Amino acid sequence: MAFTPKKSSKALRATFEAVNNDLATEMRAAIAALDSHLASADVELHAAMQSSAEITELLNAAVQPVPGVSFTYEGANDPTYPRKLVFSAEPADGVLFHWVWGDGTDKTHTLPTTNKTYSLDGTYTVQLTVTDANGLTGSSMQQVVVAFDLDPVPPDPDPDPGFDVLAELPRVTLDLTMPIQTGKTISVPIGGDFQSALFSARPGDVIELANGGKWSGNFVLPNYGSETTEWVLIRPADMSNVPAQGTRMTAGLAASASLPILESINNQGALTTEVAAHHFRLIGIEVTVPSHITNGGLLRMGSGYETTIAELPHHLVFDRVYVHGTPTGNARRGIVLNCGWAAVVDSALTELHEQGSDSQAICAWNGSGPFHIENNMFEAASENIMFGGGDPAVPGLIATDVTIARNYFTKQMVWQGQGWVVKNLLEMKAVIRCLIEGNVMEYCWQDGQGGSAINLKSVNQEGTCPTCGCEDITFRLNVIHHTGSGFMLMGVDVGAMRIMTRTTIVNNVVFGIDLPPDYQGDGRGFLINNKPADLLIAHNSIFGCTNMAVCFGGPMDEPPTGLRIRDNIMDSGEYGVKGPGMGTKDVLGCFPNYFAGNVIVGPGGAPAVDYPPDNYVATSRTSVGFAPDYSLSSSSPYKGKGTDGMDPGADMVAVRAAIAGVTDLPNVRMPG
Repeated sequence: MAFTPKKSSKALRATFEAVNNDLATEMRAAIAALDSHLASADVELHAAMQSSAEITELLNAAVQPVPGVSFTYEGANDPTYPRKLVFSAEPADGVLFHWVWGDGTDKTHTLPTTNKTYSLDGTYTVQLTVTDANGLTGSSMQQVVVAFDLDPVPPDPDPDPGFDVLAELPRVTLDLTMPIQTGKTISVPIGGDFQSALFSARPGDVIELANGGKWSGNFVLPNYGSETTEWVLIRPADMSNVPAQGTRMTAGLAASASLPILESINNQGALTTEVAAHHFRLIGIEVTVPSHITNGGLLRMGSGYETTIAELPHHLVFDRVYVHGTPTGNARRGIVLNCGWAAVVDSALTELHEQGSDSQAICAWNGSGPFHIENNMFEAASENIMFGGGDPAVPGLIATDVTIARNYFTKQMVWQGQGWVVKNLLEMKAVIRCLIEGNVMEYCWQDGQGGSAINLKSVNQEGTCPTCGCEDITFRLNVIHHTGSGFMLMGVDVGAMRIMTRTTIVNNVVFGIDLPPDYQGDGRGFLINNKPADLLIAHNSIFGCTNMAVCFGGPMDEPPTGLRIRDNIMDSGEYGVKGPGMGTKDVLGCFPNYFAGNVIVGPGGAPAVDYPPDNYVATSRTSVGFAPDYSLSSSSPYKGKGTDGMDPGADMVAVRAAIAGVTDLPNVRMPG
């Protein structure tokens, strides 16, 4: 008997068990032939076949399979989706390519190349079936190993005390060029149906909302399909009074431009996303909630419950938007970035606070990044920006490649005593490769915490993500002023296994610490707990410490791995450098090689003999020899005395250049 099968031997074996014994010998011989050259073909036969005539008819009707079916795969080199693979099929001239991914999902595609993003590491059995123009099919199967290393990079166990370990900067730069639209313009008049416009739009379209209109509800950004890279723009119909790109939106500019308003009517977002929605850019839109409604987040990109990276929305830009609560209302969050690729630029997020709960202008706990946040105003009670704060629904997910540059962080002084929970200006609990540069950060006081402006630590918030935490944070060229305390730095907290590693804090200016009556707090420059690894604190100018310049919270059995505190100018406060039950001499005696080139400014604190050699104690700011801009004058006794031959303290010229234009309010000034 001659067979021309395209069906698999495995399925045929299942069929044999349902036919009579008289056919068994003949059919086993046929199966042996199939195993020799078509072992991977795919077959589905009904076990109900009862006679040899039916079997013969089926096999003789089958056609020859497509020869040479195979596929290759490689990493996509896309840091946004670290488990994204690119699959390429052969022969490439097929008309249908059906992929079974081995994780319970499949996909039929008309092109030979496709992408697949896995949510977890593992070994997956991937099967490809190719159909050609004649309807012939053939299959191939192989094991695909997905192994993206999410484990923390360990610190150097034996670092050179004279060598700085620097944090790695973000690897990804987002292209925020305004896209050129190729589709239609959909006009939504006052009273028109915005949601219908969203559903009817297609990639490349522009949705224009009438200036002065208000759309109340909970609107959803649709997913138009996974293959498109064209954008949908949502903007005012009249852009003439909308500030140009690069100019930050303000409440006044929003009013003068009569921006279209999206208003939430409940606790849900005024704008949310479908699963994997992507390529939307909002320009010149106002988003708010009435004062009598408690709202949990005005713009929610991702629900926070997506369990795979592929489900996250991505390619989202908020450009010159005005997002705000009200002076008396409970608006918990402005923008929630539980998504992939996203940017917030030239925008204002204000009046974000809630009685009895933490509140943020921007927050992310189930987002992959990359994120770019530049030239915005952020006004929120608890943490103006926070990454982390909740365990990710995507296992082990940590926001990666984050840039926060040239933003203005502030809190309203009238919030004191109003019941809003005040904590920090910026808090990082889980982030990898984050650059915080050129920001002006003002006004923080003791309330829900001790008033630290900056809080950096590794946290397993809810106990389900032990690998969550922080790596490679660079904090440079920022100005912080009028705050209860400076930096709180913690290696691990709340059950985290990932030690905070490679934190670089350089060329920052902090002043106005613990000033009564409005900005009181712990009064420290730096609080260091639980041994963060590869921590570099260099060339900072810290003015106004009342308690101590540096506090080590312990443990003190050995120095934190890779610690370097060098070339700073710091007011000593009452204690200078202190540890748990330990004075300056005892603390720094634990690790003398890690503290050098610093100028400690009195009159309080420990005497010079208590500090390791190559550090300096000045009895007053006058004796330091500052120039008018608080760089060192040419006559300063500490000129060029840094361990690197540079002046101790921040590079004031570089700092002023970095913050130029961030805010024009008169209270941004260097200490005097």
